[in-house]
Amino acid sequence: MFRCSILFYLLSFSIFCSAYDSSWAVHYTRGSALLNDGWYNEAVTQFNKALELNKDQSRVFAGRGLCFYHLGRIDEAITDFTSAVKLDPLDCASYNNRGICRIKLDMFDKAIIDFDNVTAINPDDKSAWYNRGFCLMKLMDYSKAIFDLTVALELTPDNHGAYCCRGWCFQETGDFQKAIADYDQALSLKPGDMQTMENRQFCLERLIESGTVASFELDTEGVAPDWFRGRTRLLKDTSHKMPTSSYTGKTAADPPVDDDSFFPGIDDYSETDEFYFSGALQAVNRRQYEQAVFLLSIAIGRMEKNESAYLLRGMIRSLQRRYKTAIQDLTMAMIRMPQDQNPYIELAWIFAGADDRRDRDWSKALELSQKAVSINRNLAALEVLGLSFYRAHCYRKAAEIFWECYQKAEKTTDRNVYLYLLNKMNFLLQGEP
Repeated sequence: MFRCSILFYLLSFSIFCSAYDSSWAVHYTRGSALLNDGWYNEAVTQFNKALELNKDQSRVFAGRGLCFYHLGRIDEAITDFTSAVKLDPLDCASYNNRGICRIKLDMFDKAIIDFDNVTAINPDDKSAWYNRGFCLMKLMDYSKAIFDLTVALELTPDNHGAYCCRGWCFQETGDFQKAIADYDQALSLKPGDMQTMENRQFCLERLIESGTVASFELDTEGVAPDWFRGRTRLLKDTSHKMPTSSYTGKTAADPPVDDDSFFPGIDDYSETDEFYFSGALQAVNRRQYEQAVFLLSIAIGRMEKNESAYLLRGMIRSLQRRYKTAIQDLTMAMIRMPQDQNPYIELAWIFAGADDRRDRDWSKALELSQKAVSINRNLAALEVLGLSFYRAHCYRKAAEIFWECYQKAEKTTDRNVYLYLLNKMNFLLQGEP
């Protein structure tokens, strides 16, 4: 009798455990289906229920991590992918996805470690080679980036992003011919890619300057789309821009995005320069700065005395840290609009506030900001004047300006910023005689 009771309890416990194990799988299956359909919050709920029943399944953490990623909760996604790889150290997808999350946070060094793990486990993982090359490019380790991107292209010859990134690496190391070859391949895969065309043109200009290429126009035929041919002169002073998005191949966390769309009507040669300027403003509102620069270049080409187009293009290029061409545009706007303070303000910010410029010029910044203040003593002009005094180590004058800003500011957040700057100036003044 006693033995039968033990057997009964053992059988009952076995049946209970089986039901317990299968119930988490039900929630996991539901969560996966919701994840695939884009119902991320609902999927998180199902994955949470699965984890309440069983916390030893890496795929549940991986699924919930994908949901967090798509919901923009990147830190939580990283935590879940970390849990997934702890439970399954050979989970390449979770390493890849954690690396992609770290790219989103500009944590390129840590992302590289994730992609190192993937290539060690699976040397044929095309996403890892590309993503690691992208990280190395962002860290300006161009030789290693070129190697990884070359492997990525051997695995996926139609990888548009890899051609763009490797082209950028060649461009930054001065190998403009190889850069152009990569940009040509990229354009054959995605005709009309504005950023790639601008980078390619930059390389062509460098070759022309060195005498390697005799004619700028000769090399554009057959590569640029029809509406772009004959207009390359409009972009001759356009600078270059590093690729800013990573391609992740088949990795579920971040599918490639189709960026082939252009501003409608760009090929309509009968439109006025106002049409292009209006289109540029719309592109700026959408943060599509490359399209805005292109449209403004067309507007300027149609009417050189388009002061507003020079000003806006200069402001965009300053935002993109293309300081040389920004200064050219803003100077042109300043000459043609001497009573408009905006060109003076933007130029002063470049000379005083751009920390990544080696040729900062405090005297120019002071001269320009003082001119801006003389036109209109508003907050925008006073801010850059205070910064110019601070950069020139004139802390007492900077404090006076920031105090005036504090008095003029209406928003509490702005007043707090000026109060911080005032405290900083007072601290610096303690070291003066």
